[in-house]
Amino acid sequence: RYWRANLLLVAIGSGTAVYALYVGGDFWPAFRFLTPALPVLAIGAQHAISLLPQRRAVVQRTAGVTLVGLVIYGSIGPSLQLRAQHRNDSLISLQGRLEQGRRMRALATALGVKDPLYLDPDIGGPAVAGLRVLDLGGLTDIHIARFGWYPAFFRDYIFKEKRPHIIRTHSTWTRTSRITEYPEFHELYVAVYSYTDALGLHGEFVRRDLVAPGVEGTPTTEPP
Repeated sequence: RYWRANLLLVAIGSGTAVYALYVGGDFWPAFRFLTPALPVLAIGAQHAISLLPQRRAVVQRTAGVTLVGLVIYGSIGPSLQLRAQHRNDSLISLQGRLEQGRRMRALATALGVKDPLYLDPDIGGPAVAGLRVLDLGGLTDIHIARFGWYPAFFRDYIFKEKRPHIIRTHSTWTRTSRITEYPEFHELYVAVYSYTDALGLHGEFVRRDLVAPGVEGTPTTEPP
């Protein structure tokens, strides 16, 4: 109803779309970069529904229903498509990642680290939990985003420059980054838990100098 409010909604929606185009989209088929536009789409759907009773012409009513349908599909269609493609996989739960981040904070506190640096490919929950997160996936770390996991860079960046207090790696991220294959990894880190499969060594690891001398991690076959 007011041009300033409409301008704000258009700016949010178009800005989100331009950003997604600029970065080339999301490598994971979940359309995550379009998330900020979902509230705008919801407001648009509500506004279109509110206009339906005010329109008597069949053409206008049909156009309104079509608009509502497009907005609804634009909001939930990608999620339904992702669910159909990954029927046998469980979608990543933010709540689960948040609890994991809190557990990492508790681990750091137990180790006497007040401001831990946490390396993990799943950064949403840990970031919300208040951890300083070093993104193994490279989405929020400009250096990894630029140079990827090129060995000459990645090795020095992780083990000499950043030296995260806690490292967590799993699934394809282990194979892609090859982080557990570097000699420095085994020299500097000890497992809280670990397991090995066809993709490599996975688990949670803390810097060896944070634990008492002589204490070794106890690898397990499955994560807790």
